[in-house]
Amino acid sequence: MTSARRADEFLAHLQDVREKIGPIEASPFFGGVALRLDGRQFAMVMNGPLYFAVDDATRPRYEHRGSESFAYATRRGRVTVSAYMEVPADVLEDHALLRAWAWDAAQTRVT
Repeated sequence: MTSARRADEFLAHLQDVREKIGPIEASPFFGGVALRLDGRQFAMVMNGPLYFAVDDATRPRYEHRGSESFAYATRRGRVTVSAYMEVPADVLEDHALLRAWAWDAAQTRVT
């Protein structure tokens, strides 16, 4: 499944979240799709999974659920992007929890 199609599915799934936190915009992003709120990227869909922006305060809750940071392979080796972590399946299934995590991600300043 393409990242764009998967992003469309997540956007449909995030409808409740969108109604609570604001309009989420999607745009192409390095072979995936970036999700933005008020012009600020807070999530991305890359090769299927949804990743939310994290910081030192929110990262532990992802780690506690076994999530990993976004990573990709290059000729020089694997690159890990610790500013984004995969959203756990149980969070995706719980609209209230997903809304809270999306809101936290939208408030995160990715550097």
